Amino acid sequence: MVKSSEAALGAGAVVGCLLAAPSASSFATGQQGAPPSRLLEQKIRLGPTRGQSHAPSLKQPPQQQRPALLAAAGAGAALAGAAGGRLRPAGAARRGVIAARASAGVLHAPPVAAPLTVSAAGEGCIRLRHASGATCDVSVYAANVLSWRLPDMGEQLFMSSEAVLGQPGTAIRGGVPICWPQFGTFDEAATGAPKLKHGFVRQSNRWQVSEVSEDAVSLRLVPDAEMLKKWPSEFEFIYTVSLGAKSLRLKMEVTNTGPQPLEFTGCLHTYFRCEACTDVAVEGLKGETVDVGIGDFFRGTEVEDREQVTFDGKSEIQLLYGSTADAIVVKDGDRRLRLTKMNMPDWVLWNIGDDNRHTLPDLPLGEQRKYVCVEPGFATVPQRVKPGATWCAMHEVEAL
Repeated sequence: MVKSSEAALGAGAVVGCLLAAPSASSFATGQQGAPPSRLLEQKIRLGPTRGQSHAPSLKQPPQQQRPALLAAAGAGAALAGAAGGRLRPAGAARRGVIAARASAGVLHAPPVAAPLTVSAAGEGCIRLRHASGATCDVSVYAANVLSWRLPDMGEQLFMSSEAVLGQPGTAIRGGVPICWPQFGTFDEAATGAPKLKHGFVRQSNRWQVSEVSEDAVSLRLVPDAEMLKKWPSEFEFIYTVSLGAKSLRLKMEVTNTGPQPLEFTGCLHTYFRCEACTDVAVEGLKGETVDVGIGDFFRGTEVEDREQVTFDGKSEIQLLYGSTADAIVVKDGDRRLRLTKMNMPDWVLWNIGDDNRHTLPDLPLGEQRKYVCVEPGFATVPQRVKPGATWCAMHEVEAL
């Protein structure tokens, strides 16, 4: 378990992150087809000394010392940032880091003994790169997108400086968590819900990489015994993240592998970074049916009458729009993001606000105004999948 800063995840390398992906076939089969020169072993300074900036030193070691993949610094997905971040693991991992600091002031990531395989990748994250210079970091833990950076616009996603990364049972406060198979506390699916707010996949360490290329990665989740106790439904969940020059595309595919119909709700809980949430407006929702304040089911008793939906920063904003149009625009000063969705009927807007910030222990004071959540969802109408069938939904964010 590691805590990492927003700036760290947005700007730099991540421990356990595959910086240059091998071919999909070599990754999936465990063959070390990619030459070691395509991967960097990083030496990450554990905090600055006087007169130094927070930016760590990244060096290439001699060719024979470069590991195929950086090992995690402790159990789970041990992640740390390269610009402004400190590595802050717990327990035995912290003791090892302290020893490294005392001896040399740097942490040397040991080589992975096993060949480059899907399981080895599960210790950290995948970095996607586009020819345009855009990058995207995807944590294998929880299949959570952590960072999306554009060369001329910088970081687009928010990550709390107190976000906990890679601790099973704990959701990551930022990026794009996957809420599934339950939206919030909704419990209207005919096949039942796990009765766990926003489901369990955003807190799971069972995800595995199935395919990876330079600018796309697919992760796969199938239920283990513990998941089946929470929700006795058999499924295969494939989540694909694709990076474009100015876009980020997210695709969900859920196959019902059981003998009975499958029903679920959920959303992609995207945190967009901003300088001030009070400067952000969402266009394209006028005339849509909306719940002001999200409960346990969709009431659908109000209609949005604003051309631009805004955030006041003080009060908590909870808005659920049902059976909506598929395209909206998020405006933040000169920055404009076009959001589209397919086979997801809803949009969700959320910001915790000053008044309720204290209810989120992993969101420090002041950071409640540094994000807005604008999310495609499938909450108002549970999605039903017949045995052997596959449900597919897509979401794209494009910088205009």
